[in-house]
Amino acid sequence: YSARDYFHHVRYTTFLILEFLPYRSIADNAAEMGQRMQWVRTAEITRSARTVTLDGIDAMEGQLIGMLDRRLVAAGDGLADTLLAVLRRADMDDAEIVTLYGGDPLTDDEAEHAIDQAQTEFPDIEFEYYYGGQPYYHFIVSIE
Repeated sequence: YSARDYFHHVRYTTFLILEFLPYRSIADNAAEMGQRMQWVRTAEITRSARTVTLDGIDAMEGQLIGMLDRRLVAAGDGLADTLLAVLRRADMDDAEIVTLYGGDPLTDDEAEHAIDQAQTEFPDIEFEYYYGGQPYYHFIVSIE
C-alpha cells in the first residue's frame, strides 16, 4: 500500500467499524455500511512529482496538488488555497465534519492557517486536525 491507500483504507475501515451493530444481521450490517460509505469522501494534498495535465488541471513539478477521491482536482502554490479548492469541489453542502491528518511536510503554522481559512469559508462544518505523520502528504482528509 502507498501512504494514501493506507489512510484511505484506515479511514473507511474505522468508519465502517463504528457503523457495525452486533444485533443486526450480516446482510443488514453490510447494507447499512454500503449506504454510509457514500457519505465519506477522501482527499489528499501533496506535491506533484512531475509536470502533468490531468482532468483539465495543469500541475507543475513541485507544485501543491489536491486529489479528491483519487482524482486530481486542484493545483496551486499555497496550501490554504489548494485545500480550499479541493473542499469546494467536494460538494460541502452535505458535509458535517472534515478530519485532516497532517503529514511531515507540514508545519504547525501552515496547518493552522489552512484550517483557519477552511473554517472561515465553511463555518457550519466541524473541522478536526490530527498529526498523521505521513511522509509525502501535507494533508489526508476525510469529508463526512
